[in-house]
Amino acid sequence: MEEGRRLIGATICGTLAAMEFTYRISEADYFAAAKLRNKSMRKTALWRIMFWLFILVCMVVVWSIISRLDTHAPAHSDTQPQISSDSSGETGISSTALISASVAANIIPICVLIFVWAFAIYFIGPWRLRKLYRKDPTVQGEITVNITPESISSRNTAGSMSQTGWNIYERWVESGNLILLVTHSRIYGIMNIAGLSDTQRAELRSIIATALPRK
Repeated sequence: MEEGRRLIGATICGTLAAMEFTYRISEADYFAAAKLRNKSMRKTALWRIMFWLFILVCMVVVWSIISRLDTHAPAHSDTQPQISSDSSGETGISSTALISASVAANIIPICVLIFVWAFAIYFIGPWRLRKLYRKDPTVQGEITVNITPESISSRNTAGSMSQTGWNIYERWVESGNLILLVTHSRIYGIMNIAGLSDTQRAELRSIIATALPRK
């Protein structure tokens, strides 16, 4: 049979009782799977809570900046008589400089934190994924999976073999040529279905859908 499209099993009620196929996972697939998993995780209650906590922190920071500006302005007017001069132009310039300095003192640390966060997401994250992929032989060779309505088994050219029931998985996610099987502990397995025809993909979905919800 053609590699990546090898199927076995008897037909029951129009669907396959078992399905087996072989595939490879490229580095691009590994990255795409991580993004797909993170995207699905954002839909959980935890991500919603973190989002609103972030909004709350931003509101507190803004309130703190405004409060400092309100308290600093009169204090400097009392303690620095040179600002209150006969020339209104000089007073305006001094006040503007004072406010600008206060805003900068509060905004710069926030900008630094945002920069560090963005650096971690866009540089450290991909570097870590690339390192994990290149160090893991189980995702670089050929992987063969056998799927039935009761269980899923897999073996690869690195010598690893496993067989589990569907009860260890919480849900499945599909995007493009990838299907992720997500466990209750948020660990996920990757299946590359690029080598399957539309009919074979439909058969695969029907088997998985009998055991897991799609989210």
